[in-house]
Amino acid sequence: MAVSSIKHPFLLSIFAIALLFAPFQAKFLDSILFDERSQSIERMALLFDKKVASLISGKNLKILKGEISEFENLTGLKVIIFDPSWNVIYTSYEGSKDLYEIASELKKGQSIKNGTLRIRINGKEELFFGKSIKRGNSVLGTIVFVDSIENSPYYVFLVYGYPSIILLAILVFILVFLRRVYQPFNIMRDGAKKIANHGLKDVAIFHEIKGKLPLEFEEMIKKLKNDLENISKRIKISEGVLLAISDPILVIDHQGKIEFFNDSFSALVDERLKQGMHYFEVIRDAAFHDLIKEHSLLIRSGRTQVKKELELKGRRFRITGSAINQNGERLYVFHDVTDIVEVERMKKDFIANLSHELRTPLSAIKGFVETLECEIPESAKTYMEIIKRNTERLIGIVNDLLVLSKLEEGKHLMQIEEVDLGEVFEPILKLFEQKIKEKSLDLIVDIEKGVKVEADKFQIEQIFVNLIDNAVKYTDRGYIKITIKREKDFAVITVEDSGIGIPEKDHKRIFERFYVVDRSRSKKFGGTGLGLSIVKHVVMLHNGTIELKSSPGEGSRFTVRLPLRFEQSLTEN
Repeated sequence: MAVSSIKHPFLLSIFAIALLFAPFQAKFLDSILFDERSQSIERMALLFDKKVASLISGKNLKILKGEISEFENLTGLKVIIFDPSWNVIYTSYEGSKDLYEIASELKKGQSIKNGTLRIRINGKEELFFGKSIKRGNSVLGTIVFVDSIENSPYYVFLVYGYPSIILLAILVFILVFLRRVYQPFNIMRDGAKKIANHGLKDVAIFHEIKGKLPLEFEEMIKKLKNDLENISKRIKISEGVLLAISDPILVIDHQGKIEFFNDSFSALVDERLKQGMHYFEVIRDAAFHDLIKEHSLLIRSGRTQVKKELELKGRRFRITGSAINQNGERLYVFHDVTDIVEVERMKKDFIANLSHELRTPLSAIKGFVETLECEIPESAKTYMEIIKRNTERLIGIVNDLLVLSKLEEGKHLMQIEEVDLGEVFEPILKLFEQKIKEKSLDLIVDIEKGVKVEADKFQIEQIFVNLIDNAVKYTDRGYIKITIKREKDFAVITVEDSGIGIPEKDHKRIFERFYVVDRSRSKKFGGTGLGLSIVKHVVMLHNGTIELKSSPGEGSRFTVRLPLRFEQSLTEN
């Protein structure tokens, strides 16, 4: 293996060097050819020039022509003879080159001592070898021997043989190179076919591949095999986790066909389930079908999750649906909240009943306190004032609890009508005008006329009462600003103040029942911790939103957005 790996690069290197130096080798051979032919002509000229000299001096032109003709037949050369003035005495040259141009070129070359003139005419190379004709010291003229270099066997080799050898070398080089390049790809192709047919269990074929690329490919296959094994393990773990979860789980595709379910879901529907069944064959419930349709619409609009509470098989479930991927596959988790709902219902009933029971004795206590105020001595009036204030606070809590209890009963008790927000707001503002004057607060009211919504009038009153009450309670100086306006399909109510503000950490919990930011502050101002919870419930029942912006010392701004048209949500609040 080691010898083979060295031999092939060595041969390739030889071919590469041969190709690299091919132009120089051709030039070198051409030079040899030229010198050899020039010397051959010169030797033949030495045998002939003396005879020509005697014939020219004797002016035996007829005999001269015969001798020249015999010489040409013997050597294959053509002859041109010039007199001392370079006029043509004799020529057998029939080439396209003008004789006077040849004479001119040879005259220039006289300084090179009878050098050979090499001329390419019409793609054909010809040698013109000029030699002076002398008799004694007198020059009788110049004889020029003309030879076509292409007649030389050396030339034939240079023009046809050598390029053929170079071309053959190039072809050999290409074949060897392509063999070495394509061999790994052929092996990789065979390996890919094996993988396609048998998986990644057998990669022995790749041990035959040597070289950097195949080795990298083999490493890639091994890594891919390891990755697939890891993915397979994770899938099994995920399936095991999903199967072990106590909440029923269902996965469906974009056509509603079941792709996965756990044992809890199978126990819930009490059916013989199998993959590929349509979900409606298993859960024949119109409300669940509406949930699937709603989820499909949400996915198309760019939202991926839906939540809804439904009753199935006598149990209450909070169903959460999530889009898994872009192919339309969806996961639904059925969280059983039957016990939680029951506890909540019992708690609400207890609070409602307790509030009703407390309302009568508290009203009686307040009546007696007001009666006793006129009959007790001055020294006891301070205690009586404390009793009265705390009684009124308890009555306020009870009233708020009764309102909240009514709101929590749901939308089916709402009396929807067209409500003019400006008309609802004006009488409520009068309830707080005296307190605003006592605190010397600036009241800014910006009401757009004719802003109407489809809503429960009593509940809208609760929004104004609680938001304005909070603003007046917690603002000692500055202003209170109330704005009502229309924005597209929504009515926007804003209550802003310059009061003490609410820390950001409390923003998420401020709408919880009985939650107060500062207990001491609540006792001072008489807060129950139920006002904002009531506002939140009203807004949710009307399918609206509420937003808080506040910082300590910079006041608070509550913004409520209500749809102009009341449309009951598919998901009960």
